[in-house]
Amino acid sequence: MAAPVEERRIEVEGAEIELLCWGKVGKPGILLVHGSGAHARWWGPVAPMLARDYRVASFSWSGTGGSARRPRYAVAQTAREAWAAMHAGALFAADAPPVIACHSFGSKAGALLAAEHGDRMAGAIFVDSLLVADELRPDPRLYRERHYASLADALSRFRFAPDQDAGHPYVADDIARAALREEGGGWTWCFDPEFFTRLDFTSGWEEVAQATCPLAFVRGEDSIVLLDEDVEEQRRQAPPGSVFFDIPGAGHHVMVDQPHALVAALRSLIEGWAGGRAAWPGLSHDGETT
Repeated sequence: MAAPVEERRIEVEGAEIELLCWGKVGKPGILLVHGSGAHARWWGPVAPMLARDYRVASFSWSGTGGSARRPRYAVAQTAREAWAAMHAGALFAADAPPVIACHSFGSKAGALLAAEHGDRMAGAIFVDSLLVADELRPDPRLYRERHYASLADALSRFRFAPDQDAGHPYVADDIARAALREEGGGWTWCFDPEFFTRLDFTSGWEEVAQATCPLAFVRGEDSIVLLDEDVEEQRRQAPPGSVFFDIPGAGHHVMVDQPHALVAALRSLIEGWAGGRAAWPGLSHDGETT
């Protein structure tokens, strides 16, 4: 039976933020942070499975999903929203400190938290995240506002970015429905089309080296976003002891392509960190097989 989801709104710096929680309070906490143009329910394939053993929370950044829009945005503010979500979701109620798992662009906020609050976290996991020195902000022109006459029309236009097969069509349908809202007798996407125009951008690159908690970098083996040279750059920047590995059969959207494998990876990392040992069976801390 799937774990029930708790839905609520919290206020962070004047904006209502959508917060979803699964699992019992008092179990070890995990915060799931979505990527660019996404929302909290992107973690829907993963969160209920984790909830058996963990207290899980996911939130939509301001300007995404069911959260309010702001006149200005900042990666640092997204990090503060994440920190507030961890507290509101009772992720600190367990004896063990919580872990954050961030996908893609969400890892920039995660890197800030790992540097600023890593002493209160068990670890940070970056899932197919382009954390590199020379990364540019996404092109705002890719996010222009679109309107559709009907929900069916809007759902038919949903595409993953970068484009890939849905794999599990019902998962894509759930994600697409949660990304839409009614407006003016029709439908449009929840994501603020002005988000990247109004964004105070921070790459998170320097914060990777400054992290004060364990780090793990998880790549979809078939990803066209995170290339081998990017991973090598991350290895050089990450603190000693950081873990690197790929999820076979997954593209950029790992939680959609291989949710069970990602859950197994997250569990292994968290249990490994809790036990003070190498977090991935057969893998050393620098990512080489043993």
